[in-house]
Amino acid sequence: MIVRFLEMIAVTMLAGVSYCTQCTCYIVQTVDKTIEHISFCEGIHLYKSSDNTIQNNVANNCTRYGPDPYYTCDTAGLLLNCQCHNNIVVENQFLYGGDGIFFFKNECCPSNNNYIANNDCRYSPNNAIESTFAQGNVFANNVLNGSNYGLWLGYSHNGNVVSGNIIADCHTAGVAIEHGRDNVITENLIIGNSNGILLWTDMTVHFPSTQYQCLDIPNQQYSSNYTVTNNRIINNQVGINFVNTTYSNVYNNFVSIHNNNSITAQDLEWNIGNLWNLLEPVNMINIVGGPFIGGNYWSDYTGHMDNSGNGFGNIPYNNGFLSGEGDQLPLVVISSRNENTTNRMQIESEIIEKFNCFFSCRNVLILFTNINTSKQKNSTIQSYFQFFFYPLFIIVAKQENNRVTMQYTRKMKQQKSKIVILGVYSQ
Repeated sequence: MIVRFLEMIAVTMLAGVSYCTQCTCYIVQTVDKTIEHISFCEGIHLYKSSDNTIQNNVANNCTRYGPDPYYTCDTAGLLLNCQCHNNIVVENQFLYGGDGIFFFKNECCPSNNNYIANNDCRYSPNNAIESTFAQGNVFANNVLNGSNYGLWLGYSHNGNVVSGNIIADCHTAGVAIEHGRDNVITENLIIGNSNGILLWTDMTVHFPSTQYQCLDIPNQQYSSNYTVTNNRIINNQVGINFVNTTYSNVYNNFVSIHNNNSITAQDLEWNIGNLWNLLEPVNMINIVGGPFIGGNYWSDYTGHMDNSGNGFGNIPYNNGFLSGEGDQLPLVVISSRNENTTNRMQIESEIIEKFNCFFSCRNVLILFTNINTSKQKNSTIQSYFQFFFYPLFIIVAKQENNRVTMQYTRKMKQQKSKIVILGVYSQ
């Protein structure tokens, strides 16, 4: 069945801020429905509703502000309330919401095994996406920029996957999970946040099973058993921040900072069992183009490649904030093996500095101080963008005189935009 609600809009403008009245698409205890092409104010509210598809809708400015700028009365563009399972939420726009998407349990059981993908949830004063106490949810290829938190997944456990999202310019953290365990964070682009990834616990049981039986949170006082891999974590104040987080594995990430006051990663307080590399290298191309997957690429690594040519550094990486010996298989670039990768590392900082509007602007102009229009250098620029944003973008480059135009297609909504580069980096 297809359910359509069109133009249900009631917005009051006050001092340039949108406030919503109560005009809600309220879906109660439904099974196997499709909700699409809706444009309205308060948002979509599912209550005990499962196996639905919510696609191609717009629900922006869904918020009510309280006395605290981060308190928005639990409003959201999309609210999944109380045991909403196995829903598909794709290709929607939930901008400027109290939350963009909010999983709310409301004194009942949480919502599990939902697929949330290709949504635009930017500019929330709270959380672009919030999901708490849940398990088995997938958050893939969403845009979660300019919020207080990109993803807040408190007490999430048992198989939640955060994959392929763009999370930029968030005030407190890109991905934040307290008291969580057994979750996977992979293939995300996390750039310019206070904390890139923040995982923590205060070691206290706040929801005893005798009182909250349906929460089904195992060992809830702990934060543990995460897999963090294949992410590009760039220019955050703290790239990866573990507090009382244990038995987690962090490998094959690209972690870069461009400020001496920033920290690539830290592993504070109780940190037993954390690994910053695989126990044994795997013969597979790593995130900087080397032949083996082992540890992570760290922009402030001071060692150099060992004599084996396997793409690992000659000494472990430890910035003074990691447990044990830190990353024992840090990744380095093998210039003779992959010249494009070497050039990418050299031009990285100049591109990143001009990158803040990349994800919200349709056209981006990047200027380089030295002009070199050789095909080799132009190929390097194209490879750089392919390297950093695959699989998020498809990129095609075109050269005309001293200008290289790159057209990228966002896989999220197949929106075409152009990157215009005047001049190409020259060593």
